[in-house]
Amino acid sequence: MKIVNDSTCSWINDLTSRTNIKSLESNEDSEWLIIGAGYTGLSAARKLAQLYPDQKIIIIDAQLAGEGASSRNSGYLVDSTLNDGFTSNKDLNN
Repeated sequence: MKIVNDSTCSWINDLTSRTNIKSLESNEDSEWLIIGAGYTGLSAARKLAQLYPDQKIIIIDAQLAGEGASSRNSGYLVDSTLNDGFTSNKDLNN
């Protein structure tokens, strides 16, 4: 099965197609299974890898990692919530 970049997102179309894609081809054992390779799944996998560097982590997603709906906002959600007046850094030093 050939997997290509998602053609419905313009910034993803600008990326070079990935060549190091791996798919599960048999049953695998792991200490951790992350379902979903969006921001939350990849962040969870990264933190688990830092905390448990000798444990195996498998991440699965229906699409390529980082190309699902959470990635399509291109950081807009983070940027808009930090600049819409609903947040404050007044307690940052605490």
